Amino acid sequence: MKKVFSVILAAMMLLSLVACGGGSGEDVTGKYVCVSATYSDGFGEPAGEWVELAKDGKGTYYGGGGTEFDLEWKLSGDTFTGKVIFMGMENAMEGTLKDGVLDVKYGDVNMRFEKQGGTTGTANTAELTAYQEYWNGGWYGWMMCYNGVGESAEWNNRSWDCLAEIEVDENNEGGLIIWDEASSMDNPMIGVTFTVSEGSNEYGQLDSESGYFWDCDIGAGDLVIEAESTYFEHMVIIEGTYTDPIDASSYFDYTIMIKPWGMDWADVEEDHPNSLPDSYHDWYLPAIQYGEEMPDVIGGE
Repeated sequence: MKKVFSVILAAMMLLSLVACGGGSGEDVTGKYVCVSATYSDGFGEPAGEWVELAKDGKGTYYGGGGTEFDLEWKLSGDTFTGKVIFMGMENAMEGTLKDGVLDVKYGDVNMRFEKQGGTTGTANTAELTAYQEYWNGGWYGWMMCYNGVGESAEWNNRSWDCLAEIEVDENNEGGLIIWDEASSMDNPMIGVTFTVSEGSNEYGQLDSESGYFWDCDIGAGDLVIEAESTYFEHMVIIEGTYTDPIDASSYFDYTIMIKPWGMDWADVEEDHPNSLPDSYHDWYLPAIQYGEEMPDVIGGE
């Protein structure tokens, strides 16, 4: 899995031009605001996109980056087809419009728009599952490398901070990305798709399906990430092995310890003060005390 996220994303959304439309037998013209955007890797979030449908099959698409694009659309029953016109290029899309909710698939992104001032009878009002409540959102922590062999021995005893984002959908599938100071949310160090299985408690466990760590593939079952895998509150441990894809005799083991963004590590500090992330006191703790949301980069605002 290569992340396109999100996250994954506002800049990438400009290239993933999308518009959605509505049902038949009613006036479907008006403005529709994006309420969800999900890529095939399980990540994504709205970036201010909207669609405005005008009469005579004309309209406007705003991709969240400050630019509006011409939209041509038509409706047949609940089936919507259209195209966003960008620098002479026409970007096709398929979707549905029903009860003021516009759903469309464009490339590998699914987006949902809701009509402003309208009734959205099919909008997603389902409560989060126990899995989603536990896993979904941003995470902060650190990783350590050890047991390095061959050329990878240089990674032994190295540790550094990391950020992560996890999303579980209603089908108990989703994605995980992890990035550090040398990578970013848009180009993460680790990207994994997974399914959620029962595990040893009510929060389940994440079983990898496919992904990567740098240039090393992660396959089905290579990572098994259990909820509440330590006695520290809401801490998750991820353990795996990086193997050089060119030289299989060069590898190292790694452990990643993360907690949800916004949660302090007081219990860790009390029992194991040397097991705190490097930036915990200087950056993370002040940030969460001021109620800041998780940034896209470590040390950022």
